[in-house]
Amino acid sequence: MTKSVRKFRPQNRIRALAFAGSGLLAKDAIASAQAGLETLRGAATETVLATIAEMERRFGSRVADRDGAEPMGLYGLAATIIDASSCLPEACLDEAAKSLCDLVDQCAEAGAWNWPAVDVHIATLQLLSSQTSLSRDERKKIISGLAAVNERLSRR
Repeated sequence: MTKSVRKFRPQNRIRALAFAGSGLLAKDAIASAQAGLETLRGAATETVLATIAEMERRFGSRVADRDGAEPMGLYGLAATIIDASSCLPEACLDEAAKSLCDLVDQCAEAGAWNWPAVDVHIATLQLLSSQTSLSRDERKKIISGLAAVNERLSRR
């Protein structure tokens, strides 16, 4: 008795679509995504600027009683900047806001605010949002400076 092996390969819909040659090319999909982000740039910029103004109003150096401030309020504002600046990746605002979140965490753990460091972070956010002439390298150096501030504070 001779036995024969019969192989059965069911149709795979995903494989068929992948090799069908239809659909978007990667370069076209990327261009479409970039165009979509571009439509959000104006609203994102407005949100970032309004949030920085709110930070200054509630936690800035001119506020009389900052020690009574709620740290999570500042953390929430920084998180808003992180979200909104996803449409503005070249500005490095998300990295500066993340550094501010790290600072708020450190202050909350220590049980005391370091207001000069908060002021530096807010001023940096204002600088990065207003200076469009800064290169990517210059922005990265500024972010490195914020990281150094946080590192120095964490050693205390």
